[in-house]
Amino acid sequence: MKDLPDSLSHDDIARTLIRHLIYLPKGSVIAVQGSWGRGKTDILERVNSILRQAASSSRTPPPAWINPWQYGVPDLLSPLVIELINRVGPEDRRNARMLKSAAKTLLRVGTSIAIQGASLVVPVVGPLMSGATKPVDDFIQELFETGKTETPYDSVKAMADSFRKLVDQYQKLTNSQDHPLVILVDDLDRCLPDHQIAILESIHFLTSAGANCHFLVAIDPQLVAQAAISHYKVNSFDTEQFLDKLFDLRISLQYLRSEQTLSLFRSLLGSSGKPASISSSQMKRLLSTFPDVFIVPAVNNPRVMTRVARRMQLLFLETENARWLNSDPDAFALLSWACICERWSSLRVVFQIVNTRTIDPESLYEIITEIKDRYSGITAPQESRASRRSIVERLPPIEREPDLGLFLANSLNQGNDRIVQKWVSLDAEMCRAAL
Repeated sequence: MKDLPDSLSHDDIARTLIRHLIYLPKGSVIAVQGSWGRGKTDILERVNSILRQAASSSRTPPPAWINPWQYGVPDLLSPLVIELINRVGPEDRRNARMLKSAAKTLLRVGTSIAIQGASLVVPVVGPLMSGATKPVDDFIQELFETGKTETPYDSVKAMADSFRKLVDQYQKLTNSQDHPLVILVDDLDRCLPDHQIAILESIHFLTSAGANCHFLVAIDPQLVAQAAISHYKVNSFDTEQFLDKLFDLRISLQYLRSEQTLSLFRSLLGSSGKPASISSSQMKRLLSTFPDVFIVPAVNNPRVMTRVARRMQLLFLETENARWLNSDPDAFALLSWACICERWSSLRVVFQIVNTRTIDPESLYEIITEIKDRYSGITAPQESRASRRSIVERLPPIEREPDLGLFLANSLNQGNDRIVQKWVSLDAEMCRAAL
């Protein structure tokens, strides 16, 4: 989204976060929190870009970008250590005994966590460190000359002290002591639950010795809560208390309004030029329908809108006549169908099942109404539920998300049973176009 107009004011948020870092004490950890698809990565990318530009003209250290999801293990330490070591020149690297000692300790800890399994968290690294000595020593040999470092007794304190020394030595050797190192951690919510908790607790212990750095971590609080419940084997979890202990500052991204996202959607649709098959009036109709479709957070976010816009572009390139936009109800049906495809793919499976069977329009409307009632918390009359149950229970499970109920309720209010028939017809036609 960085190449598009900054409709969501993410540049302002990024610059504000950087200003916060100036005033916070060493070793501070900031959470940028928002729901799935809200744009957390985009903000971190903008922070990264701004800081890298500053580093090119000053003694500010370039930020470090860590994506633990790429590694598949709960080891935040190894990729971070490798990133900093690789920034130090070969000659300085060979002669930096303190840097080597700190790196060796941290790599032992990180590798031992990965070797022993994802369910282990940082406080138990002490007993594990000896098991990782051989593989880490082999790897260290590639980075440094042969050396010898004893395993520390207090593993948590040693880990924090070693990290502080690593950052200090890195900044000394790269002449970048004037400003703290900023470490950006993204895609945490894509990791397995145990990995998420291990990484969050790793950051907490790493910064306990006051290393000259800041962590900026993108999180989805709801997913962190689910991860903690899974990890700690409990039925409920006080997410707010847990996160308050881990983060010095939590920045919550605001709920997006339709006037903000409409501008973004317009930019996304026009990013590759307006297809010749769409008239100006049809494009206007599509955009005017937008506020009536994107009404719940599950779809009113940059990620879903980007995917919907891409699907629209491919669709219009595949046809010579955008007949799906000849009326407002048609435009509403097309946009809402695209949202379902991108956000609730299991509901689209229902359309496909319906298309392979003979189901009368009334029964079809009953199916969607039952799904809507289930997820919007509406209790239908007993006799109505009984008439739907035999059909609905044979359908595949739909994602349990309250926004789906609200989305369907809004759609049914807009078009009644006709909208359901349009969805099914659209889906049959789009499947033939491989969309």
